[in-house]
Amino acid sequence: MIPVFACGLCVAVLLVAEWRDAAGLRAVAKLGAAASFLWAAVGWGALATDYGRLILAGLFVCAVGDALLLVSGRGLAFLAGLSAFLLGHVVYAATFLTLPQHGGWAVGAGAVLAVIAAVVLRWLWPHLESPMRGAVGAYV
Repeated sequence: MIPVFACGLCVAVLLVAEWRDAAGLRAVAKLGAAASFLWAAVGWGALATDYGRLILAGLFVCAVGDALLLVSGRGLAFLAGLSAFLLGHVVYAATFLTLPQHGGWAVGAGAVLAVIAAVVLRWLWPHLESPMRGAVGAYV
């Protein structure tokens, strides 16, 4: 339970950092929250199974994405961070596919998620600079 409380504390600090526009505090809080996810996964036995190790790998790659997105601007670090999150989510999806599938539920959930993704992408598209469209489209 300690990682859960640590994460909650980091999120509270992050909210204060965002409110005060305190970049250093924001970085500590975001990386602390990401570290608490890893801590929780290891503490709850992620290293004991293939499934757990894959989830841990996804969490790690997303933590790297968090670190990269702390760099200001929309340059290479932003694209690398976005790519890290995309890779993390690909790892999660591949991991979930190792579980038994329940046909209709998976198709229904996929359809709902596709509609939500289309709405989000349509909302974002006009606000994206041309070089970001491909990366954001792939991520969504």
